[in-house]
Amino acid sequence: MKYCPECGARLEGMKNRRIKNMNKRSRYLTVAGILTIIAACMCIIIGIVGVVTYSEGNYYRNIYYMEETKEEYLYTEICGTPYFSGYYYTLPSQYLAVGIFGFLSFLFGLTTGILILLRKLFCLTLIGLAILIGTAILLVIADVVYFVLLGVPILIMGIISTVFTCISRKEFTI
Repeated sequence: MKYCPECGARLEGMKNRRIKNMNKRSRYLTVAGILTIIAACMCIIIGIVGVVTYSEGNYYRNIYYMEETKEEYLYTEICGTPYFSGYYYTLPSQYLAVGIFGFLSFLFGLTTGILILLRKLFCLTLIGLAILIGTAILLVIADVVYFVLLGVPILIMGIISTVFTCISRKEFTI
């Protein structure tokens, strides 16, 4: 047993306290890791919805009414109503961009969640969380409904994970 030469206190008890404090893990990082993995799973839903919406495309139908010439219509369709209808098909590229970012955000988010649970590479986890939050904000360009249904929960979970991760950054190893 070792004693302090100045005061005579036991030194082994202090060493054991330091070891216990070093091995102590906070629950903040566990919650942050789980929230990040849930947000990453929501990002894969964004990716699937974005690619499917892009592949379906948007059909537009324009109706042009024809003028009457000598009591004859140039073009008659349903119920003798004179009009000319034009159809065209577009592929909205914003959904493709959101879909690709959704898949990439899933990969980064899953990796970030695992790194948070392992308590390793603090800088890389912050980069992954920033990409996750950026994908949630990117949903605004696709559709406001997608942003409200999927983007806001991802945004909230990402911000909470970032706060919990920054609070417990001392537990991370390089």
